[in-house]
Parts: sequence; C-alpha cells; structure tokens
Amino acid sequence: MHGKHCIKTWSTTQKTRATSSAEAEFYAIVEGASRGLGFKSLAADLGSNLEIIIFSDASAGRSLAFRKGLGKVRHIETKYLWIQDLIKEGRLKLLKVKGTSNPSDIGTKHLSLAETQTLLSSIGLKLVSRKS
Repeated sequence: MHGKHCIKTWSTTQKTRATSSAEAEFYAIVEGASRGLGFKSLAADLGSNLEIIIFSDASAGRSLAFRKGLGKVRHIETKYLWIQDLIKEGRLKLLKVKGTSNPSDIGTKHLSLAETQTLLSSIGLKLVSRKS
C-alpha cells in the first residue's frame, strides 16, 4: 500500500521448506520485507523516500523476526536472519494486525461476502458485479 492505494498483491508458494507454522510465518515476513525493499529502492530512484511497514497477524513469526539469532529454533537457515537487523536498526517496521482485520485473508481463507468486501475496502478495492 502507498497511502490508500494498493500497489501490488501476490500469492505464491514458499520456496523454502518450513518445519513449523512459526517458520512459515517468519519466511512470509521475510518475503514481504524483500518485496518492500524493492519498492523502496524503486521509489528512491523516482525521488521518493518511503517507509516500509509490514503488518502480520502471526505472533510466532513476529517473535522470530524481533529476536536476535536463532534462539531455540534450529531449522531456519541463517541467510534469512538479515531481517532481524533491519527491524532492530529501524529500517523497517513490523506491526501487529488483528487476524480479523488482515486483508491478506482474502486470498488465504474462506470468507463471507461481507467479510471479503470489508477487507477489500481496507485496501482501496471493491467488488463490482459483471453484467452479462
């Protein structure tokens, strides 16, 4: 998002095998940070300075991102730990979003029409019926 404008959405399978849901959540945060840094670089080339803010409803994944090093987790490859430094240095923010308010649920969970419309609205999108 840039202001109220949705710049990009994506859905993908994970390339890295996770042995727990916490690891899967952490890898998703890393992927979001990586894409955010790409947009920040593009914006800088165009003369804009953007702040990267990642929202996640995944408490376990967030805890891995906020710590330093692996801790008791042994399966995460160290090449993914760069995000811990970026968060500590303040180069990106990782904030909590309520699970009921997470627009990414549009692509990952079964939602009612009303829930879908509410989440789409939160990112500046809306459903439009097709006329035959």
